[in-house]
Amino acid sequence: MTSHDIYPMPLFPRLTVEDVAASADFYTDVLGFDELFAMPGGGTSHVRYRKYADVMLVQSGMAAEPGAVAESGTATESEATADGDDPPEVAGAGVEIYLTVEDGSVDDVAERVREAGFEAEGPTETPWNTREVSVEDPDGYVLVFSQQTADPEDLPWLEEGTVDGDAKTPADSDSPTDSD
Repeated sequence: MTSHDIYPMPLFPRLTVEDVAASADFYTDVLGFDELFAMPGGGTSHVRYRKYADVMLVQSGMAAEPGAVAESGTATESEATADGDDPPEVAGAGVEIYLTVEDGSVDDVAERVREAGFEAEGPTETPWNTREVSVEDPDGYVLVFSQQTADPEDLPWLEEGTVDGDAKTPADSDSPTDSD
């Protein structure tokens, strides 16, 4: 179970969904999120996977301003595309949200999703030191649950100095460059 503490969010995705109650049920019952808050009468649900991994589910048609609702049949500012085209038919088309698994494993996530009758892709090993499982929610948003597979210090393809953020530059290298 996650903490229900309230704190400033470093990142807080707002996902437009067709049915907030159904989406909140999917996130809590299938993916293991906790619901921290649901707007009385529906329209908004705040769900949390773990600390700093929160998602706001907002009913399609809700305007960006708190308490305001877009006119029926019009796209909100966040749903319109840059060139003025209609919004995509699937709200989550092209959106992936990565979540780090801390309690349990990506295998646990995949098993829970499949047991609930939904599809999970993976788990798969990645070249960037993780195992990942991808799940598509009812509105087409893809949630990628990721788990580190090794200590970054033990990865042979990382050069000394890159783990702590001090990546080597060509000037730091002993290899010849075009200017030599």
